[in-house]
Amino acid sequence: MPTTPALRAARPLAMLSAAAIAAACSVDSATAPVDAVVPPPVAPVLSFRGPYEMQNWLAAPINDGVTAVAPIAGPSDTATFTYNVRLNFGGVSHRTTTFSINSATTGAVTFDYEYAAFHAYYRARADLEFYSVVGTDTIRIRRMTSDTVWAGFSQRGTVTLPIEAGKRLGVRVGGSNFDADSRLVGTVKLFNARWP
Repeated sequence: MPTTPALRAARPLAMLSAAAIAAACSVDSATAPVDAVVPPPVAPVLSFRGPYEMQNWLAAPINDGVTAVAPIAGPSDTATFTYNVRLNFGGVSHRTTTFSINSATTGAVTFDYEYAAFHAYYRARADLEFYSVVGTDTIRIRRMTSDTVWAGFSQRGTVTLPIEAGKRLGVRVGGSNFDADSRLVGTVKLFNARWP
C-alpha cells in the first residue's frame, strides 16, 4: 500500500532547520487564538537620545532676533529649531543662525528634515545648509539658497552627513528680504535620525 503524505512519519525535531522551527512557532496577532500570548508592539526608537538629547544642542543667536530649540531638554523623536526676526523698518539684511551639537560617534548620520518659513514678499531669500566637521574639513550640504521664495514656503528632504566624534555638526538657516514687512520667521524640524 503506498504511503500518503498524511501517513508519513514526522521528522524528528533535531532534523528541522532553525528557520523551520521559528516559522512553526510564530504567532500572527491577526489570526492568533484569543488565549494566545502576542508580544506587544516595539516602541519607536527616539531619534535624539543619549548624547544627542535636546539639552546638548546649541542655538546660536541671530542678529536682531531670537532662536530656540524644542524641546529644551531630554530625549525626543523630533528636534525643532526656530528663528524669529521682526524689525520696525523696511527690509531685513542677510543673516543666519546655526543649531549644532558635538558628535559622540564617528560614521554617517541620516535624518529627514522639514523647513517651513515666512520671509515676507519682496526679494525674499532663504538659506538652508547642513554641515559637519570631519578632520579639518567642513562638509556642507546646501538644500536651499534661493532668491525666489515668496510668502510662506516649505521644503522636505533627507540628508546624510559624515560625522566625527568630538566635532560639530548642525544646520545653518536664515535669509533676507527687501520688504516693508520686515520679518524672517522659520522652523527646521529634524526627525528619523539614524546615528552611527
